[in-house]
Parts: sequence; structure tokens; C-alpha cells
Amino acid sequence: MATNSRSNLIHSRGSFSLKLFLTVLTISCPLIFAADPPKLSKHPVVIIISYDGFRYDYLSKTNTPNLDQVKMNGVSVPYMQNQFLTYTFPNHHTIATGLYPESHGVISNAMYDPLYGKKLSGYDNEPGFWNYSSDPEATSSPIVPLYTLNELAGDDRYSGVMMWPGSGQAWGENNTKATHLVMYNNSITFETRVDHVINWITDPNKPANLVFLYCEEPDSEGHKYGPEGPQMINKIERMDNVTGYLVDRLQKLGIYNDVNLVFLSDHGMQEIKANSIATYLNVIDNSNNMRYTEDGKGSPFLQIMPTNQSDTAALYAEFAAAAKTNHYTAYLRDDLPKTMPHWHYSTSRRIMPIFLVADVGYIFEGYAPKNYSTGAHGFDNNEPSMRPYFMATGPLFKNSSVQEPFHNVDIYPLVCQIMKIEPRPNNGSLDRITPILAAGPPKLSKHPVVIIISYDGFRYDYLSKTNTPNLDQVKMNGVSVPYMQNQFLTYTFPNHHTIATGLYPESHGVISNAMYDPLYGKKLSGYDNEPGFWNYSSDPKATSSPIIPIYTLNELAGDDRYSGVVMWPGSGQAWGDKNTKATHLVMYDDSITFETRVDLVISWITDPNKPANLVFLYCEEPDSEGHKYGPEGPQMINKIERMDNVTGYLVDRLQKLGIYNDVNLVFLSDHGMQEIKANSIATYLNVIENANKTRYTEDGIGSPFLQIMPTKPNDTAAIYAEFAAAAKTNHYTAYLRDDLPKTMPHWHYSTSRRIMPIFLVADVGYIFEGYEPKNYSTGAHGFDNNEPSMRPYFMATGPLFKNNSVQEPFHNVDIYPLVCQIMKIDPRPNNGSLDRITPILAVSSATKRFLWAVYTPSTTSTGSIVCHNLSCYLNTYRGSPSRSNHWCCSYRFNFRFCYFPTPSVYKGHNGHESKRILSAD
Repeated sequence: MATNSRSNLIHSRGSFSLKLFLTVLTISCPLIFAADPPKLSKHPVVIIISYDGFRYDYLSKTNTPNLDQVKMNGVSVPYMQNQFLTYTFPNHHTIATGLYPESHGVISNAMYDPLYGKKLSGYDNEPGFWNYSSDPEATSSPIVPLYTLNELAGDDRYSGVMMWPGSGQAWGENNTKATHLVMYNNSITFETRVDHVINWITDPNKPANLVFLYCEEPDSEGHKYGPEGPQMINKIERMDNVTGYLVDRLQKLGIYNDVNLVFLSDHGMQEIKANSIATYLNVIDNSNNMRYTEDGKGSPFLQIMPTNQSDTAALYAEFAAAAKTNHYTAYLRDDLPKTMPHWHYSTSRRIMPIFLVADVGYIFEGYAPKNYSTGAHGFDNNEPSMRPYFMATGPLFKNSSVQEPFHNVDIYPLVCQIMKIEPRPNNGSLDRITPILAAGPPKLSKHPVVIIISYDGFRYDYLSKTNTPNLDQVKMNGVSVPYMQNQFLTYTFPNHHTIATGLYPESHGVISNAMYDPLYGKKLSGYDNEPGFWNYSSDPKATSSPIIPIYTLNELAGDDRYSGVVMWPGSGQAWGDKNTKATHLVMYDDSITFETRVDLVISWITDPNKPANLVFLYCEEPDSEGHKYGPEGPQMINKIERMDNVTGYLVDRLQKLGIYNDVNLVFLSDHGMQEIKANSIATYLNVIENANKTRYTEDGIGSPFLQIMPTKPNDTAAIYAEFAAAAKTNHYTAYLRDDLPKTMPHWHYSTSRRIMPIFLVADVGYIFEGYEPKNYSTGAHGFDNNEPSMRPYFMATGPLFKNNSVQEPFHNVDIYPLVCQIMKIDPRPNNGSLDRITPILAVSSATKRFLWAVYTPSTTSTGSIVCHNLSCYLNTYRGSPSRSNHWCCSYRFNFRFCYFPTPSVYKGHNGHESKRILSAD
């Protein structure tokens, strides 16, 4: 089965050369690092482009590289079956309504309507032409074209219509027109029409999700010179260039992979050679229209209205008798359901009782014949020259695929299905057309899919600083906490590694972004991926680390579990006994845009061979901006909004692939940010005479956290005492490492060899001297993790999480055991607590409770309800089901009814038997 590869990026197998990755990415998609793409509708975006009169075989007549590329990257059919009458207005209205012309009433480009007693013309937008009802007493049409139906469905659905026949009419119960609308004007160039379409789908307030674009070529040229002349070659190439212009604009905006393009036509074109005239005027004496009036001279289709209805049969017989020698065929309207059932052309009052169809290659007399070839359409819709083309490309459609022909009435129910709109009655068939669609949403891992997204330095209160519609939506549709408790030291690497390992920094060893390690006898930096920085063991004799981050543990658990890691600190390290890295891995490179990182994540979770079930995505903002200008400046507002847009891009891509409801998104950060006002400097150099580092060395200048290593260990107490005595007047607090379990127990920051014996923490709002002070506000983190400005945010949405819920804060060490539980992985030793974090989970079939009746002979209060901790179903059974174990129990008479998380029979509660009597959700 063909699959859609247009939106595929690069699937990695293990770690790979980033240089190669960027080279390939640049070649295959040179604009991938362009400016942020504009935001599109949350609904699938579909643009339907009609090139009027573009016959099914025109692509074979000349070079059409752009349409060929669309065809190769998408799906096509040998031809699309259109409807009789094979004219422009009937078939465009059929595409928009899913109805045969006899049902929607536009049976020709112009026609007589007995209800109005006159001829109506679609060219002039004659009142009543489009507003058709089969009920002669109806004052409005019950028909609603797709572009109006899309608007009426609401939920931020907006249509754009560029010159599509019928779009100027107000449709539906509310007399609705498309939000974005341009009426027909052939002075507007095709490129300008494309520009309008692009503006509509990227409109910041009302982005169109459904657009109809009409171009009158190559039909106009085909009528003038026929489909076989050199003029047609030029016009086909012209329309190919318009296609290229549309694709190029979408690519330059970075939205080509998110838009579905449907290229089609209404009919083909038949060559009419010089003087190929079907005659009818000589058949019947019709002086002064005494027997009939006609409509359609100079075309292949001629309607006959008898002056007296009783004369219909006789007129038909006379025209039929003379047909063969005059190059036409005569039809009686009421016979058509039997004689020409594929026309569906008999039930409308607008179809005259008799009509004549010229032989293929002829047109009826009525205008001066040409002495050169021209072109016409209006013949039988089964005639090959009348067949239009169809091709489509985009995330919704198959790739490089040719399917069986379908009917143009089928487009209506297909678009309704795509847009999740209830269709009006129509003549279309989904069975005929759905084979052009890609094989549904991409298949995900059989395990729960969790994507953990870190926006570095995103403080808990940043959502209240500006408009963040995308993050607000995530919060409303999911679960959040007022803040998440992070760990000291409140730096990037320690806390990201804590999230990945469930360990305090003193346990996993990454106690700062850079630190001295006596085992290596030098300072190690995480920025440089220094050997040994991440590979920590508390055992100084160990040659490797016993620590295994969750992304590696997921890989080691097997059973088709695969991890993906985009730039998460520490992910470049090989972990565990087998030196394992994530299957999908990209190392840190800030030149790769956030949207490209998202694209990588999407490609990994939808990888057909090794779909990632656990992904870690790191973005360095808004932390970088916060350091430069502080958390309170206007620059931070811009960066918060930037990250909100990244959130929207991720959600939008998942929605367009149809997998949003199957993926669990966890948005969090490592720490907050504190404003450092101009010249807010904590001083320490004046406290102790330390010429040539005779008494100590320090690490951490220009930050809020300064480590002190005494030159002589036995000088530690004296140095600490001197720093502590001078602390208050110098805007810091001094700490002795070995005292911290008592003085600052919530820091968990004392047992690692990498923590120096003394350290100083600047007062909130200050940083240590060491760099030239700024005369404007900046930002810093590294303060006490109980300080509000250091708190990161957390929210999650997806099938695993509660909806529209705010829970109590938990600790970032708790994420590790939670993910282990979700993925059914045996966790390594960690500092996390499931009890703190499981209240964020939703009830699901995986955590179903079972109702048990336990006979209890003791006298218990009759009828009282005792329910402790309503998240009882998430706890692991330990011991007897008592209140202390958070079981929900109901006491009534001598029975106690308890919810248990397991279906197995429980026995032995105080020696009494129990029996499961029913299961409960």
C-alpha cells in the first residue's frame, strides 16, 4: 500500500552525525530553517484548485514539471468522472454540493426556468440562477455548498472562495457567505489569486481551513483554438507555472507539508474542426417559433421547448428521424433514466422536454462557422475528450499512488469526512473516493506514547504575563499544578538529569552545569560533554555509572520500546551495562529551529519500523532570553509567546495527523528565573585575603552560587567562619556542606564528592562579583529551590491525564517512577514518590477498580461511607485493605465494601473471607 511521505523527515537509527543530518536536511528541504511558519487552522487545511477545461491527458502534451511533482508526491486517477451536462457551472456546482445537476438545478451555464418565466444566466449572476429548489413554492434553496457548510459547522472553521461559480450566492438557513470571498474578475492574475489564498489560510484571526480557487484557463484558450493547437501547449505550461507558484509560496512559508492541495477540473475539451456544423434548422418548419423555441445554438447541446406540450412526441420524432444526416442525436427528457442513466439528467423543471446533442466533433449552427479548429465541451460525460483530471497531495493523501477513477460528486462527502462536518444529502460515494486517502492516522507504538517537552527556564507564573492561547488550551484540556518542586542547585543540567533519572543531584552527580571532580582532578563541563561529567558513580572505584535515565531504561526494557531524545542534557552519554543510547537521537545544536525539532519528534513517534513511545524534547528558551534581559522585561514577553507558538505547532501537527488524542504531552521546565537589577552584586573577594589562591579556590563567579575549596582541608572551619561572619553585609549566605542535612534538608545537597566543603549562595536578586556588572536588569537562577522565582511550571494532556484539573505540587524526581509505571518498566532506585504524583493521572481501563464484599463480624457504624484518597485505585496493594492504605470503603451492616485495584481474590483480612461481587469503573 502506498503511504504518504511528503511530511516525512529523517528517521534516525541510534545516534548519527549531526553534520550529515543537517546536510541531508538542507538538500531535501532547503527552507526548513526559515522564519517561524505562520499558524494555520486547527482543522485540516484543504485547497481545491480548479483549472477550467483541463483535460485528463493534458499532462502528456508538454513539459509540466510542477504538476508532475504534485502527481509524484501525491495521488492521482486516470481521469475523474464528471457529470452531464459537461459544462462549467453545472460541474463546479456539483463539486461544491455533491449533487447531480438535475438535483442542484444548475443544469447548464444558462437556462430557461418556468418558475421565473425567463432565461437565467450564471454569467450575470441572475437572481434565481443558483437559488434552486425542486419545490416550486420554495423561496430559497435547501442546498448548501461545502464552503458554506464548513462555515456553518463553526468551531473556528472558515472558508475562502476565489471566484468559484456560485460562491456569490448566500446559502443556507442563515444566508451565509464564505468569510473570505472574491467574486469573478478575469483581470486579477492567477498569481494574485494564489496570494489571496495564502493570506486566507494564514489569516491570524480567521484562518481558512477550506479554500476553493478557480482559474478560467486553459478552457478559454481551448474554446478559441482547440485542444490540439500550439496555443494550448502554452496555456498548459502557464497553468503549470501557477502550480509552481502556489507550491513555492507554501514552501517558503514552511507550511507546504501541512496543507492539502487538490487539483481538478470540471470537464475536458473536444476539437471542433473547421466547418464541423450540426444542422437542425432545416428539419422542421418553425417560422416565428410557432412550434418550438431553442436554447444552445453554437454549442454541442441544444434544448427544445415545444410551443404546445401536446406536440412534444411529434417534434421529438421529427428531430430523431433527421438526426443521423445532420450530425446529432435527439433525446426525450422523460426517456433518459432508461436510455442514458449515467447522465442523471431528467428530473429538473429546467431541463426542456427535448434536447439534441451534436455528434462528437460538431457544434450546432447558429454562429458564423470558423475556418480553423476551435474547441467545445458539452458532449456525453462518458466521452474521453470530456474527462477532467484529478490529483492531490498533502498529509491526508496517498503518496506516489494511482487509484481508480471516481466521480466528482464524491468530493463533497470526502471533504465533509475530512473536516468532520455532517454532510447534507448528496449523490456522492465515500467508498469510491476514500482509496485516495493515506492509510488513516500513522500507526503509533503499542505502548503509551509520552512526549516530555522542556522549555528551559519557563517559570511557573509566565502564563500570566501575556497571551498564551496554546498553552492555555493544553492546561484547560489537561492537568496542571501551581508549580513543580525542582531541586537544588536550581540549574539546567542538574534538574534535567533529575527529571530523567528520578535522583537528587547529589545522587546522580550532576550537581552543577560545571564542577570540579576530585576523581578526575579537574573541572568538568556539561556544555563541552566533558568525559566523566555525566558518567558518575558514588563509588570512586567504579569505571561506569550505575545510573540509567528513563529514556535508556525504556530502550533496555525491550518489547518494541524505543526512545527519542532531542537535545536533552545528558542524552549523548551511553548508559547502562550495554552502553545504550536512544534509538532516535539528535545532540544539542541551537541552529536547529524549535519547529524542526518538533518535526523530528513527530517523525520518530510515527516511524513505521521503530516508533518511539517515549520522547524527550529540549528547547533552550525562554532561559537564554531571561539571562540577557531578566524575567520582567518586554523581551521575555516575546519569548514566552514564541514558546506558546511552538506548543501550537506541535499540537497542530499531531491534530492534522489524527493522533493528537492518542499522544500524551508533558510540558515542564527545570527552573524559573530571578530578576537581577543593575549592579546587584554580592561581594566575597574582600572577605578573606587569598592572594595567589593561598587559602582557597572558588567556582561560580558571576552567578548566585559560589563553591569554595579550601587549599588545606583543616582550614575549612576557619574559612567558613570568616565567610559566614561577613555574609550579611555582602549579600550572601555561607553554608558548610556537612551541615546541610540539618540546616537545609530540602536541598539534598551534601553527599556527592563533587560538592565542595563550603559554598555561598547570593541573596535573592544578587549575583557574585567576577564579571563586569550590567547597568540594566538581567536574570539568574541558582537560588534556593523553595524560592518562588525558582519554581518551574508543569502541565500535561492526553489520555493518561486528568482533564481540566489542578492538582497539588509534586517534585520533579517523581516523574521518573510515574513514567516507569506508565511504561510498565521496573524502575531503578530513585528518590521519587508515586503517591505525590499519581493524582494527575486519569481513571482508565488500565486502572479499573473492583468492588469486593468483605465479611467483618465486628460492630462497625452502619451505613457510613469512608473514602480516603480517591486516587486509591492508583496505589499498589500493600497489605490489608485498610483506611491507612487509602482504600475506598463503605461499611454497611456486617459487610465492608472496598475498591481494590486487582481482580484476584483477596483472602485473609483478619482471617475472614472476601468475595469480588462486581467490577466498577
